[in-house]
Amino acid sequence: MVLRVRFVVHTAQRSGAPMGALRLVRWLVDTGRARPSVVLREGGPLASSFASLAPTAVIHDVGRARVRTAERGLASLGLNRGAAFVTRTRVSRAVAHLPPADVVYLNGVGAASSVASLRPAGPVVTHVHELALAMDTCSTPAERARLVDVTDRFLAVSEGVAAVLRDDWGVAAERIEVVPAPIDRPPPTGGEADRRSQRRSLGLPPDRPLLLASGIPYWLKGPDLFVQVAARALRLGAGATFCWVGGLPSDWTRDVLSRDARLVGFEDRIRFVAEVPDLSPWLQAATMALVTSREEAFPLFAVEAAAHGVPVLTFAVGGTPELVERGCGAVVPYLDVEAMARRICELLEDPAAVSRLGARGRQLAPEFTVEQVGPRALEALERATGSAPDHSTRR
Repeated sequence: MVLRVRFVVHTAQRSGAPMGALRLVRWLVDTGRARPSVVLREGGPLASSFASLAPTAVIHDVGRARVRTAERGLASLGLNRGAAFVTRTRVSRAVAHLPPADVVYLNGVGAASSVASLRPAGPVVTHVHELALAMDTCSTPAERARLVDVTDRFLAVSEGVAAVLRDDWGVAAERIEVVPAPIDRPPPTGGEADRRSQRRSLGLPPDRPLLLASGIPYWLKGPDLFVQVAARALRLGAGATFCWVGGLPSDWTRDVLSRDARLVGFEDRIRFVAEVPDLSPWLQAATMALVTSREEAFPLFAVEAAAHGVPVLTFAVGGTPELVERGCGAVVPYLDVEAMARRICELLEDPAAVSRLGARGRQLAPEFTVEQVGPRALEALERATGSAPDHSTRR
């Protein structure tokens, strides 16, 4: 019998955790190893991709305006049971057309708020893509406690995440397995001539190295630190272009950051580009990748950069050093803008080192592809289905 898996994903935005879930769904469908269905808490540009692969429900698209107003109104009056009833009714309507599931795959702590309203009857596997700050941002303590109670097995995208689950959440070590989010197999990587050609096609100066960052530009990702690093490196003589790719076209944050770049005198060298459907052309054009985040569990951007042969520079925080310290980039002290800027300049003067670090990233890449990660995630789902422990005794 083919396993039926209900994916619960917090958003369909084009960010790391939803992209990882989409790749797992596609791999399961393509290989015939399981029969997925999908619940999206919020819609977004990836919703149609999920729907093209599996039966999909978007919770907040069903009766959204009036029903959610009723939920907030009841909660504000202290009628929490009434609000919860309205929420369960709305969610039930949204998922009514989906086929039954043997196991639920919760994609991230951001999906935790869906647990109470979905009321999963079978085993649950939760893939955690967040560290402490992000967990606090996207969930409440009550939601996290509920998540621990209903989850049969936790998958952590990095050792750092596993440590938070074990040390802060009190989850037993035997319930945790480190499984990264998957990437697609990268295309063959060309040389510097190919990078110049890609930069020209993107409208960038072809002879200037490209320092690339990517992600939704909110405070945890450190886009302000990216501007500071770029400005300092340029003042030190880095003859490069710095680009941050990501964020909606209407995102006011990008306007603020572009203003910062203008006020520090580098408007033509520090650029912010809206979200793109495919980051590969930018990675193929890049000389180095920058992760200036205040916290990262294990960013797919860094893994994809390494897979494209692009060295990764990061602050010493979160899970990114777990990848970079394996020889595919450089780690500098946390928030040390000066150190990162100087390391950029040193590497720009040492093409052989850039090439060596890039080659190491390509060597590491296969272990993160969906062909390698997919079977590990599926094995965890199958184990949970075969022997789900009693939810009341697993702290």
